[in-house]
Amino acid sequence: MLLLLLPTACYFSFTASASSSSSPLYYEAEEGGAARGGGGSTSTSATFTSTLLCVALLVLLAAPPASAKRGSGLKEITDGNWEDILAGEWMIKFFAPWCPACQQLQSPWSEFADWGEDMGVNIAKVDVTEQPGLSGRFIITSLPTIYHCKDGVFRKYQGARTKEDFLSFVDEQKWRAIEPVSSWFGPSSFLMNSMSALFKLSMFIRARLIQQEEEEQEADGEEDDEDEEEEMEEYGGSQDEDWTTRRRGSPEGRTQEEAVRKRRVAQEQDADEEEDT
Repeated sequence: MLLLLLPTACYFSFTASASSSSSPLYYEAEEGGAARGGGGSTSTSATFTSTLLCVALLVLLAAPPASAKRGSGLKEITDGNWEDILAGEWMIKFFAPWCPACQQLQSPWSEFADWGEDMGVNIAKVDVTEQPGLSGRFIITSLPTIYHCKDGVFRKYQGARTKEDFLSFVDEQKWRAIEPVSSWFGPSSFLMNSMSALFKLSMFIRARLIQQEEEEQEADGEEDDEDEEEEMEEYGGSQDEDWTTRRRGSPEGRTQEEAVRKRRVAQEQDADEEEDT
């Protein structure tokens, strides 16, 4: 829009300055009848004003929008790069994708991250479902959890979860009023290293148990199908759609099983009679 207005504004500005320099309104008759020329200085002033207007429009066109000045500086912390937060100033959010409160925090945190570079603070996030080791290292017992870190000193953020509150917390250095985490429970301490390893091990065991349970259920299902087929073949049944789709315990299933039992009893009686004869 400004690009379209620039030529129009410049055209009218220069037209106005040109017309003003030749207009008789700028010449006044003195009492003695002699004409006094006043258009020179007025023409110069109008030209200067129009030039300033065009320059101002050019500056507006050249300047990027405010949103373009701040790119999203949201960083992702993992087990492989978590030691980066030990240097400089950081605000770190621990979250899980399934957490409703974490989902509500997503937009304010992203807006806060847009200001990180301007404020000289690193804004980061940690997905605890993907990084169980960091969940144990920072003793994450509730979600979302936010930590402030300044040169390796950690403090837990307990304030409101809006962009404005985050900005004032960092800009006004409100974190100084919060007691830092004890060095015994710092993420790089021996105790927290042990906790991180324990969380990783527990998640590995849990994943293996789930996988084993799924494999057992799949194997049990295949065995049931094989037993059903063998039973049908043994008693002369046919694998029609009714038999394969009806489950035992249903009225249709009980009728089918009763017919199989009667057939088996009849076969046994015939075998006994043949032995007697």
